[in-house]
Amino acid sequence: MINCPTIMEEELMSTPDNKHNVQSAYTTTGQIGQLNKVNSIARSIESLLIINKNSENLKQISGNVVAVIGDVEHIPTFLHPIIHNDHAYIDVRNQISKDGSIRNIDEYALMVRRAKLDLAWSRDKSLFYSQEKFVIDAFSSWFSYGLGRSTNASLATIANYRAISAIYYLGLFNDQDISEDEDVEIQILKQIPRIIRIPDQIINDLFTLNQTRVIELFRNGNSNDPSPKIHQLARVLSIVTNEETTIEPSIIYNALCRGAYIGTNTADVTAIGLELPSTFIAMLSCIMKKGLQNNTTLGKAVLGVSRNHNTNFDKFLADISPVE
Repeated sequence: MINCPTIMEEELMSTPDNKHNVQSAYTTTGQIGQLNKVNSIARSIESLLIINKNSENLKQISGNVVAVIGDVEHIPTFLHPIIHNDHAYIDVRNQISKDGSIRNIDEYALMVRRAKLDLAWSRDKSLFYSQEKFVIDAFSSWFSYGLGRSTNASLATIANYRAISAIYYLGLFNDQDISEDEDVEIQILKQIPRIIRIPDQIINDLFTLNQTRVIELFRNGNSNDPSPKIHQLARVLSIVTNEETTIEPSIIYNALCRGAYIGTNTADVTAIGLELPSTFIAMLSCIMKKGLQNNTTLGKAVLGVSRNHNTNFDKFLADISPVE
């Protein structure tokens, strides 16, 4: 079951202990409650490296990516890459046999890729700009189809879901502080219709419905502070349904987080990808391998939009997150 934070947990997201964490799997809505715990785990791994950087229980995959591969009593298991002090830490103990061999090379490679992508994202979003249009197009196509089917939405509402989810994901890619609302509106109108190939009027209609909420949705992406981004997305999505359906985060999770791609722990990983583009890109790397992944919900969406983008996606992955 995917965790959704309570009001009290949402308030804790803005406490001083959590306030300056870079975006990572553990600053997303379903994982935020574990943030202090995993930061403590990261500090324990750092201490172990200081004591013995050649420990047989740790593997330095690259300069800033370290995997826990053996039993360490005081380091509990963790499921997602931890980004801490410009390092990425992953737990692959359940993927390593006693003889040191890798049980599941695909899952191991995906975890390494997620770590490298998450670390690169935390350092510099501009490294991902070459993939921005493709990723936003793929995300909004997959998102709007899945949510539309789950809510039995009309074609017009699905088109609005697509536009809103594209604006939301464009905001996550944005790393500029745009102070004027008018400038935000111009940027959205300039980019979104071209990326997802919809008429400008659909965006104008969204601004007419609630300009403030749409602009806030875009701006919320440009923040390293832990925040329930999926809640803001749900609120704006509810606007376009004319109060026929109130979209809650749980509705989004149920519509999208199962069957997105084939792998281990996919529901939680997909929930993270809803708020963290580097994780969504790691999911796309699975889909682009073709095969059975083509029949997944994300696979079908990607096949529909990939022909519209010449992104050299494989080269991008090889450059930014090579898997040894």
